[in-house]
Amino acid sequence: MRTELRIDGVTASQLVSAAIIGALVSALRRKGLFNDTEIEEIYKEALTLLEIDQSPEPEFKRVSDMAIEMLRTQLNMPDNDN
Repeated sequence: MRTELRIDGVTASQLVSAAIIGALVSALRRKGLFNDTEIEEIYKEALTLLEIDQSPEPEFKRVSDMAIEMLRTQLNMPDNDN
């Protein structure tokens, strides 16, 4: 399979996952099951998982690096020079 199609497939899959998880976290906050501190902990854990589980393939590492930077920005955390 061509690299571009693989990246598109992975990206589409991740967008679906992100939308579902984002909706779930939002619903749990609205229902009062998680407070803002707990939501922040979830995002920090997601950041840690992304940092640990990076693909060695350059095309996918670039995407992982972008995701990590997005989460770091949302959390107002400095870049750690991935």
